[in-house]
Amino acid sequence: MKKLTFILLSAASLALFSACFREMISEAELQVPAMNSPEAAKIVEDALAKVGKSVTGDNITFLQADWTNHVVRVRYNNAELKLRNLQVAVRHAGFAVDDLPADEAVRSRLPASMRGTAVPAADAPQPPENP
Repeated sequence: MKKLTFILLSAASLALFSACFREMISEAELQVPAMNSPEAAKIVEDALAKVGKSVTGDNITFLQADWTNHVVRVRYNNAELKLRNLQVAVRHAGFAVDDLPADEAVRSRLPASMRGTAVPAADAPQPPENP
C-alpha cells in the first residue's frame, strides 16, 4: 500500500512540475493602420523579429505582416513575451498599433507614404461656403 501511494504521489508531482516548464504559445493579431506597403511590412516584421530574439532562443514562432489588410499575425511564447512587448516594438518602429500611437520621433523619419495621415482626406473639415 505504501509503495502504491508513493508511486501515485510521484506521478502527480511529476505531472504538476512538468506543466510549470511547458512553453505557452499565444497568438495575436495586431492592427497597424499605416502599414500600407511591402516596405512598411518589412519594417514592422524586423522590429517584431528583433524583440522576439533572446538568450533563451527565438520567442516568435510565426510572423506574417499582411500590408493589404494592415494586420500582423504573430505566434509567440508568452512565458518570455507579452502582447504589450509586441505592440511597443511596432510603436518604436514608427507605427501606431492597436491602442498605442506611433513614436513620433521615429514616425517623422519614415517616408511620407508610411506615416499615414492624422485626418483621412475624405473626413477633413471643409471651409464654410460663402452665401
